[in-house]
Amino acid sequence: MSLINSGSNFPFSALIENIISIGGTHRVTGLWGSSKSLFLSALFNKTDNPLFVITHSQESAESLLTDLSLFPSWLKTTVPLFSLPFWEILPFDIMAPHPEIIHERMTAYRALLSGIRGIFVVPVQSLMQRVMSPDLFKEANININTGSQIERDSLVSHLVRFGYEPSDMVSTRGTFSLRGGIIDLFSPGEEAPVRIEFFGDTIDTIRTFDTETQRSVKQKDSTFIMPAKEFPISVNSLFDFLNPESTIIFNEPAEIRKNSNSNWNYILETYNEVVLQRRVIPEPPELYLTIEDISKSIETFHLKIDIEPLPIDGTTCIQVGSSTDIFIDSKKNASPIKTIIEKLAVLRKTFTVILVSPTEGQAERLHDILMEYDVPASLRKPEEIHPFIIKAGEHQIIPLIITYGNISSGFIYPESSLLIVTEEEMFGKRTKRRPPTKQKVRSFLTSFQDIKEGDYVVHVYHGVGQYEGLKRKVLSGGGSDFLCIRYSGGDYIYVPVDNLDMVQKYIGSEGHIPHIDRLQGSRWEKTKSRVQKAIDEIAADLLDLYAAREIMEGFSYSPDSFIMKEFETSFEYEETPDQFSAIEDVKQDMESKKPMDRLICGDVGYGKTEVALRAACKAILDGKQTAMLVPTTLLAYQHYQTFSQRFTSFPVRVEMLSRFRSPREQKNLIKDLADGNIDIIIGTQRLLQKDISFRNIGLVIVDEEQRFGVKQKEKLKQLRKTIDVLTLSATPIPRTLQLSLFGIRDLSIIETPPADRLSIRTIISPFDKRIIRDAILREFARDGRVFFVHNRVENIDSIAAFLHGLIPEARIGVAHGQMREGLLEDVMIKFISGDYNMLVCSAIIESGLDIPSANTIIINRADMFGLADLYQLRGRVGRSGHQAYAYFIIPGEESLTEDAKKRIKAIQELSELGAGFKLALKDLEIRGSGNLLGKQQSGHISAVGFEMYSQMLEEAVKRVKGEKVEEEINPALNLRISAFIPEEFIEDSSQRLSFYKRLASVKEDGTLTSLREEMTDRYGRLPGEVENLFQVIEVKLLARSNKVLKIECGTEGIFFTIDSKAKIKGDILSTLTTTYPGRIRFVSDYTFLLLTSSNDPLYIFQETINCLKVIGGCV
Repeated sequence: MSLINSGSNFPFSALIENIISIGGTHRVTGLWGSSKSLFLSALFNKTDNPLFVITHSQESAESLLTDLSLFPSWLKTTVPLFSLPFWEILPFDIMAPHPEIIHERMTAYRALLSGIRGIFVVPVQSLMQRVMSPDLFKEANININTGSQIERDSLVSHLVRFGYEPSDMVSTRGTFSLRGGIIDLFSPGEEAPVRIEFFGDTIDTIRTFDTETQRSVKQKDSTFIMPAKEFPISVNSLFDFLNPESTIIFNEPAEIRKNSNSNWNYILETYNEVVLQRRVIPEPPELYLTIEDISKSIETFHLKIDIEPLPIDGTTCIQVGSSTDIFIDSKKNASPIKTIIEKLAVLRKTFTVILVSPTEGQAERLHDILMEYDVPASLRKPEEIHPFIIKAGEHQIIPLIITYGNISSGFIYPESSLLIVTEEEMFGKRTKRRPPTKQKVRSFLTSFQDIKEGDYVVHVYHGVGQYEGLKRKVLSGGGSDFLCIRYSGGDYIYVPVDNLDMVQKYIGSEGHIPHIDRLQGSRWEKTKSRVQKAIDEIAADLLDLYAAREIMEGFSYSPDSFIMKEFETSFEYEETPDQFSAIEDVKQDMESKKPMDRLICGDVGYGKTEVALRAACKAILDGKQTAMLVPTTLLAYQHYQTFSQRFTSFPVRVEMLSRFRSPREQKNLIKDLADGNIDIIIGTQRLLQKDISFRNIGLVIVDEEQRFGVKQKEKLKQLRKTIDVLTLSATPIPRTLQLSLFGIRDLSIIETPPADRLSIRTIISPFDKRIIRDAILREFARDGRVFFVHNRVENIDSIAAFLHGLIPEARIGVAHGQMREGLLEDVMIKFISGDYNMLVCSAIIESGLDIPSANTIIINRADMFGLADLYQLRGRVGRSGHQAYAYFIIPGEESLTEDAKKRIKAIQELSELGAGFKLALKDLEIRGSGNLLGKQQSGHISAVGFEMYSQMLEEAVKRVKGEKVEEEINPALNLRISAFIPEEFIEDSSQRLSFYKRLASVKEDGTLTSLREEMTDRYGRLPGEVENLFQVIEVKLLARSNKVLKIECGTEGIFFTIDSKAKIKGDILSTLTTTYPGRIRFVSDYTFLLLTSSNDPLYIFQETINCLKVIGGCV
């Protein structure tokens, strides 16, 4: 039985029953905030038909979907939710929608044609788009089962026909990869990519796989292949997919009509512009519908409902009010938390009050706070809420109900005595983002896979050379691949692939070209010695600093109080595991007696600021002042806004000291700081000047310390001796460096990326008015904002004037570092608030700024920037769930120098999240290493390459800590057996090289087994040569562990050379001759020959492994 029938007090129950029984068209007004979604959930629960909800914008659709994801659980029902988002591209655009948008739309199409009863939400811009016909969609869909018959080439042809792009590795929707009898593909309709393995023309297995590791995850009986692109047809609309019995709902019809008319006019304007460019395109009605077309299409549907937020006479009016207004005055009070809670205690006597926290953890913290104030409260799961909704009108005085979930806003419904309030409405406005999804930890590990011919490499014994490619050679009866490295003087070495652990890709500071060594020279050994000396010094200094800090005594803070819990509750999101760990690290540091000196490292937007906020709150609660030091005025302003917003409900005074403040304001702030009237001061290096004093400073937070000068750093060094210092860095600290410094430097790493972000689409383009105009209008069409970076201040105003002429409707602000005081602040405030929708600026925005609504950046003369700078600039966008765009504008190729052309090639690589991206990341890692170890170390890193430096540092740290460092044996093998990866097995050379490097770097049998499984999983059954290669690595592992330097097959048998430094246990000669009677001949003290009777590879491997085990018993 429907829950709505279980009590007449259920909100909207009588109205819904009346609407359903009458049918036709209804106008329901007065539904405010999230009450619309509660109404729709109740309507869905009562009707047997799907609901098709049309909104006036994409933002409105997302807000509605957020609310609808929570309320059905309150009714103890399940509502399948589907979104048909706007493509987020311009009319007649040559750009394709993002694959994630296609995924959402394809999933909805499939649900519509499958007859699934759900709620479908579509913004009017999306509804106006013509779509592919249902018949073509059905033809494109294939359900593939294990055991079914289908030709591999036939499947590939189908994929290409319906928009799939071929790729070396499948990582995004709409791509496929073909490798012999295996096809990897990622269908827009599936949550994970699949690996289809054929046996002839039969589907043998279907497995999902992980896009990061490329490893299979689980077996499937079937997979559903859907089109990767949409193919609009001039006669079809979304209504062609709808069940005729669907209920059509217009959410704010007046706004829908207004926006559809505006969108149609924009379509016509764009059409006329494109025609003038002599592009052949279909006429607007062939690709788009008007609002009149939409109105005509819905005439045949039985039930139609218009919903408006404001009450209108002559309609079915529901008196629902805003819950936001209830707490406005309370938040202005000196003790806002106490005032808000006292008000809630009164409201619960008249209303059933339901408080909604974003996460379960925050709901628990809110419950604890209410208990501290002796307010009765009950913590409930969302599915436990329905009895309180039904009984809301019975006026029972019950505890405050606390639950969790995401809704856009609460509401008050006097008729049912129901009040729903969000934490945001109680404690202050915060930026809304999509709920977090499970993310993979981003890896900073170095990769050998991206190496290309001509790249610099480092050989442990021979130094820096240039990689010339993989070469196949047949030596002594066995074929193998070798890494060819060219050295100065035209000399070459050929490194066997099982010795690739001796070779590293050279990674130095961006723009640094290393010196190529000579094979016969001594320069490389001298370079290593110089770097080793510097590394030994820094390792000793780090240990001395660590030891000195251990004996210093600072202020020990109190354990967390309930007020700290109140503050933590005002954080909108569930902490990520590594963010939570960083917070706990900081709290432990502050509660200990020694002064804190901790570095928090993580990319922009990863949650470092929240860690700093918690530390500041902890300091204030013990009566201490906090100073936050930042490198730029813009960053100071951004942090000032964030800190002020988070502490708005607490009696905490946050101020900013920078050139944004007038001399008089600065004078007053300095006095208040000295008198102890300011709790948190945020500023630039002005805070380090002599006239600044504190009454009771307890914590200094430093953001991006590496950007300060030598004098400022020296002052910070003095502070560290007595005051808690927390340093934040957005430049990555590589994992290898983290490990080598373990136990010496206090590091907390936040690696979990922000949730639900689409990758940034990067476009390389000449300076083209049409491309620039389209890019800006595409962003404006979704109410977003644009950065236009022009790094020459002398003519930046001319560029702004040009852009205003190109796009008269743009509201343009100009920002650069040479602007007069106050003006820069005013421009940035207007851009953040939306008064300006385009910011023409210098590279002043490179780091720190976080503006989620800005999702397009255009960088003029991108060829003048370094890769790492472009990475940082590009990172200003893509901070929301929308597709972000980065345009790198370059001059014509004919005017570029050779160096500039190389840079453009690197920029082109940066447009893919592949080699170029990793290159930029590597440069940032080197910056991060320099920041951590000192700038002088960057030169030593460049001398020997990053990986070699990291290894040397790790060994040096172990030595100064008194740990034993053993030199690792690297056995030389020549088994006269063909052992390599054939091109026909793994076609992509970078993938082959990556596997070679990983195989050569294996240290234990378990890793080797895992690699074998991965290669079989990804590429199929291993050929004989690859099986031999795995056997070679197995022999090498055993030889290394048993101190065998060399193994070589001769005409008579196998020669073994044991390390002369090995400690021999017992009589090895006797053991060998007893085990192999008549088959052992000693050539020298440490070399012997094992006589063999066959050249069969399996026999050779087995004899070698058995003999190594015998040797292992004696060393």
